[in-house]
Amino acid sequence: MTQAPIPPEIVPDLERVDQIVAERATTRPVVAGIAAQHLAPEEGRLRAAIVLLAARLGDYALERAAHAAASVELIAAASGVHDELVDEAERRRGTVGSEPRWGGGAALMVGDYLLALSAAEMALTPDPQIIAYYSRSLMAICEGQMAPVTVVAPLEQAREQYLYRIGCVSASLFASAAAAGGVCGGLRQDQVDALEQFGHELGLALQITADARDYTGAGRALRAGIITLPLIYAVHAGGPQLAERLDAPADDATVRATLDEVQRLGGVERARADAAAHAARARAHLASLPPGAARDALAAITDAAVS
Repeated sequence: MTQAPIPPEIVPDLERVDQIVAERATTRPVVAGIAAQHLAPEEGRLRAAIVLLAARLGDYALERAAHAAASVELIAAASGVHDELVDEAERRRGTVGSEPRWGGGAALMVGDYLLALSAAEMALTPDPQIIAYYSRSLMAICEGQMAPVTVVAPLEQAREQYLYRIGCVSASLFASAAAAGGVCGGLRQDQVDALEQFGHELGLALQITADARDYTGAGRALRAGIITLPLIYAVHAGGPQLAERLDAPADDATVRATLDEVQRLGGVERARADAAAHAARARAHLASLPPGAARDALAAITDAAVS
């Protein structure tokens, strides 16, 4: 997604989170081998950083916050493994293929094992409110993975499907990470609610930005037949023929032509404007939180989300 500006003062705490994740996963070499790409520190462990920074808004205790941060990273890893299965099995607008990257049963069991590890990590917090936030996020992720975007028009229907999917699959975990951090810091419920809304809007901004960037780069979503916001906006702006290319062979020339046309029709620019609007809403939710270095760091991460 984005290279977030992680404050130097929380780097040692993030290293503690890395240590916890590694200790949990490496006890099972088969699990670690299959899930390695999802367990590697991604973008400085942005979700974990959000947990730690949210906790620093209140009464900060490293071990309590570190277990909550490790939990969200294990959930993210499990989601990544399961998402690989969905992406491989569901290639063209919800149609089913046949051969996942790994044996489907092995990958499914690894994803489930990582979820079990995350549940065990939550129990070390322990706080029923944190468990509730993460459980709701897990349910949302599953719902989103089973709800691919199936249309590019009409605009409102396509946009609604897209926002629902990324809200479930991407934004829900940022929302629960921010809220869990607030609970770790002993913040008031209205402040925890503000953090949850902050995380949701931040997650939307990050995913939309990533999808827009993909249309100026490799076009991975297009190659996989996945409908994202830049394409939806380009079709609405006068490119209905673009939808047909989702079902065409993804040769390099076709992909390049489609990427160029989506940019020409303003699909990328409009998607980036939406991302900026979500980032602005995320920033607004920070206003009711205690001022200081932690809040400033969350604001800086929000700004970087759309840069």
